Amino acid sequence: MPQHRVDFSIPRRPVGKSDIEFLVWGDEELLGTLKISYGALDWIPGRSPRNRPFRISWEKFDEFAREKGSRIRVGEGE
Repeated sequence: MPQHRVDFSIPRRPVGKSDIEFLVWGDEELLGTLKISYGALDWIPGRSPRNRPFRISWEKFDEFAREKGSRIRVGEGE
């Protein structure tokens, strides 16, 4: 099972219109960057030749999580 690491930085300005970036690593390789903003989530794959993001709205993310995700008990993921 790969070892994961997530790094993030928060800009010094109102978050409402600024992205928060999470760098997601698996086995010391950059899997991608997750950008969270007021209107959507952007995923930029680490190995993407063009570095063009995949965007998903919050509504579509909610739908995706409910369909593809699995529920955990409180305290399980900590």
